[in-house]
Amino acid sequence: MLLNLRQQVVDGGRWISLAAANFSPELFWLRSAAIQHAAAEHRDYQLLERDFAAVGGDPGAMAATPANIGSAVTRIVKTARVVARLYALQLEELGHV
Repeated sequence: MLLNLRQQVVDGGRWISLAAANFSPELFWLRSAAIQHAAAEHRDYQLLERDFAAVGGDPGAMAATPANIGSAVTRIVKTARVVARLYALQLEELGHV
């Protein structure tokens, strides 16, 4: 399980950052929260590597393992839902809904 999560966690920080970059100025506070979350997730892969090594795994092999396509698809769908909801919130705040 840990072997397949690393790439998902590494990519997650990027996806969150990309979504945050598209927030409007009115939601600057939310953009800041998303960027902070992305920074925390960015470091989480190191925790996964340490845990993997602690149970006898090779961190180098973990880093070389490609992304689990199922995990990637799930993450993309979740990210799309979050971004869609954030846009909906922006529209509500601006009175366009």
